Amino acid sequence: MFDKRKIVEEFGLSEHIVIYHGDCLELLKTIPDESLKLVVTSPPYNIGKEYERRLKLESYLEQQAAVIRESVRCFLGTVASVGRLEIMWTMAP
Repeated sequence: MFDKRKIVEEFGLSEHIVIYHGDCLELLKTIPDESLKLVVTSPPYNIGKEYERRLKLESYLEQQAAVIRESVRCFLGTVASVGRLEIMWTMAP
């Protein structure tokens, strides 16, 4: 009923599950245009939590804009902006 898919640490077009530990922008730059069916993000809050390095607001916004640009480039689907919320979707084949 369920197939066993392996979890890998590096992106490949034939891989199903990738868990990447590192800078997401570095990973996104290795992914071809329009090759992802789903993009889920959870950006840092930039409020000084113990597990994050707080940035100046301008630097934080530039960093997040770069991640969004790369995510959209890699995404195979439609992107809509609703206020401060980015919604990405694709139609099932």
